[in-house]
Amino acid sequence: MTRARCAIATTLALAVLACAARAAELPDPTRPPAQQRVAASASAPVAAPAGPVLQSVLTGPGRKGSAIISGRLVEPGGTTHGMRLVQVTETSAVLRGPRGTLTLALTPGADKRAAAAVALPLRTAEAGSHDTSRPVIAEPK
Repeated sequence: MTRARCAIATTLALAVLACAARAAELPDPTRPPAQQRVAASASAPVAAPAGPVLQSVLTGPGRKGSAIISGRLVEPGGTTHGMRLVQVTETSAVLRGPRGTLTLALTPGADKRAAAAVALPLRTAEAGSHDTSRPVIAEPK
């Protein structure tokens, strides 16, 4: 290498090292502030749920529903936590065992209801506008 190329290569290598050193100093913008990290580590650990937890349901045309219960894929007729999966719906799974039937919900405490439709009044286009033949939906106030 010529002396000039060697100097350029050395300068580039030093610039890369300097950038890497500065990148190591940059804080993670998604990391919580230090006082929250200390408070979270000092608090009591979160207890795991005592029984099975429904995490997801897998349904679709032409297939029996399956459920992911406490991290395990369970097919209908399969067992988990000493209970057999007997039914899967869009929002729940039903387990049956020696103590009876247990229904697990994806969103415990939330009821699925149809949303109420909101009717907005219609008004005609403003005077002086180009198209007065079509109604215009009024903006909610």
